[in-house]
Amino acid sequence: MNSIIKEAFSPDLFREEGHKLIDQIADYLNNCYDRKIEQAIPWKDPNELLAMWKNIMTGDKMSFTEIIKGTLDNSVHLHHPRYIGHQVAVPTPHNILSEMVSALLNAGMVIYETGQTSTAMEKIVTDWLCRKIGYGSESGGILTSGGSLGNLTALLAARQKAADYDVWEEGIKNGDDFIILVSEEAHYSISRAGKILGLGNGVIKIPSDENFKMDLNELNRLYNEVTCGGKKVIAVVASACTTSTGTYDNINDIADFCRDKKTWLHIDAAHGGGVILSEKYKHLVLGIEKADSVVIDFHKMLLSPGLATGVSFKNNNDSYASFAQKAAYLWNKDLEQEWFNIGKRTIECTKKMMSLKLFVQLKIYGEDLLREYIESRYAAAIIFTQMIRKEKDFEILTEPQSNIVCFRLNPGNMNGEELNSLNSGIRRSLLEEGRFYIVQTAAKGRIFLRITIMNPFTDENDFNELINEIRRHNKNIDP
Repeated sequence: MNSIIKEAFSPDLFREEGHKLIDQIADYLNNCYDRKIEQAIPWKDPNELLAMWKNIMTGDKMSFTEIIKGTLDNSVHLHHPRYIGHQVAVPTPHNILSEMVSALLNAGMVIYETGQTSTAMEKIVTDWLCRKIGYGSESGGILTSGGSLGNLTALLAARQKAADYDVWEEGIKNGDDFIILVSEEAHYSISRAGKILGLGNGVIKIPSDENFKMDLNELNRLYNEVTCGGKKVIAVVASACTTSTGTYDNINDIADFCRDKKTWLHIDAAHGGGVILSEKYKHLVLGIEKADSVVIDFHKMLLSPGLATGVSFKNNNDSYASFAQKAAYLWNKDLEQEWFNIGKRTIECTKKMMSLKLFVQLKIYGEDLLREYIESRYAAAIIFTQMIRKEKDFEILTEPQSNIVCFRLNPGNMNGEELNSLNSGIRRSLLEEGRFYIVQTAAKGRIFLRITIMNPFTDENDFNELINEIRRHNKNIDP
């Protein structure tokens, strides 16, 4: 056998490099937690970073350890307590190690025989998720690659349920007659899904109220308006919670509305659905068990590396309506509802082994780790909000319901455009310096700074330092 092939597949090489890698990652984690790494994001201009890696690719030979060091040094540090940017999970060590095993086995998840153990684990994890939502024994679900695919999968089922013909086989007829109603604060993936479904401009945005929740009066008005015009609402989509402000729609009221109208209710709970594990916060999703489908990301508030999204159906039969495709080389009986041939219910054919890391976490820690993590991060948002309210030159957009807080510096004597420019400039300056990673959002034309408290070690000292840093960067912004 060619020597380079033997070297690449060598178990001894794996052992040697693997031991060094584990030590390297453990040191990295310690340095993040202890804030010995100064920057939460080592910002570089895109072209500068591209040039650096091109030079590395074409330059002198490098060891595996050196390549990994360069990758760690030039990446966003999620495990740094001053990372309070986007809604991305901070993976636990067990999850990190589980991902390595998933990569080793590289199990294709389209049919049972290519992913036997991971298929069984997926069934256990998705059944657990259905129970926590409050669904009965007739429910079921699958794992898929992210909330956007999860929302699309659920809405494909809703479309088929609403149609009086086989959309999958016959194609969509008069797609403009199908409507999805969703809050104007909902994630953009819903509008994108509508386009993919062939609905054209059939995703109608419902105005939000002063607290950025779906306005129920507007929901009723728009529903009556479109149905009186001869169109059919195939689904209402509620958010739990919204991406921009972390606000939960009034799910129970929306669910009752959908029940009365005999309309599919889908809940995009990608970020905030984890509160089903908390007695303290599960009131935020009161009525979630009434929904026809729910999407929850494990790679947001459930401490998992991406991607891993649970798509849960109140009636498991509906999960087979999304994709009814003939593929004789994969399974013999296309119409049979075989839970173990997961490819019948997912967009992916070659789907990665998502279930192992979730199974491992639940088996080792149960629900306690997830519950304590969620409750601590939601509580941290309240603490930060209280701190901001004490500062005369800051303001809060809305009372937080999750671990997302929107706020801004407002020194006074500025109009709306000037305030927007000021806070955008501060955010840009913070990004380029890199000590903190925060983002910004637009709310009804106003720019606010936005933090999502994902790191379990972010504390009041970090919040105090952030407030001071914002003031310092304000002095560097050109008027």
